[in-house]
Amino acid sequence: MTTSRRKLIEPQITPFYHVINRCVRRAYLCGDDPYNGKNYHHRRGWIVNKIKQLAAVFCIDVCAYAVMSNHYHLVLKIDTEQQQKLTPKAVISRTAGINFAFTDYFELIDWTGRCVRNDKKGFIASSQPKILQQLGITADAWLEHSEQFMERYANVSGKWSRMCAFKQHAGGHWCKGKSASHQLHPN
Repeated sequence: MTTSRRKLIEPQITPFYHVINRCVRRAYLCGDDPYNGKNYHHRRGWIVNKIKQLAAVFCIDVCAYAVMSNHYHLVLKIDTEQQQKLTPKAVISRTAGINFAFTDYFELIDWTGRCVRNDKKGFIASSQPKILQQLGITADAWLEHSEQFMERYANVSGKWSRMCAFKQHAGGHWCKGKSASHQLHPN
């Protein structure tokens, strides 16, 4: 039986947590995949960058991490002091982005995963998530950009003006992905 996070995580008892996330169905996160012969070592940098980005957003300190071929380990510390200083406006700005329902987002992620790995049982090809239509992005363009996300972008994608505004808001000085952004969002 599963236990709710509220019962699993109690920062007043300990702010430190060891987190493990493992791939399923013999999928490889990084390194050489002996089943399809492909090398996924390039993903290691993506994962490390995403860990850093998410840690900053959610007031988490990363004490240690290890990214392995099919799983990763994180030792995290909840920064309750920083968390308590956040205003409601600051919380909202940390999660700002395109206005869409989470169900639309999950539908898009599910559809992308099934399409990118068309050798999987349950491949979806005929219908596309409505969020792609709302964003004015073709299915082929979305799949191409999502398969090569880190080569085309850094940590954020969308309309170029919004990407730059987000980077500036987040304290960055340089934004990668201008040509890729214009391909997906020509207007």
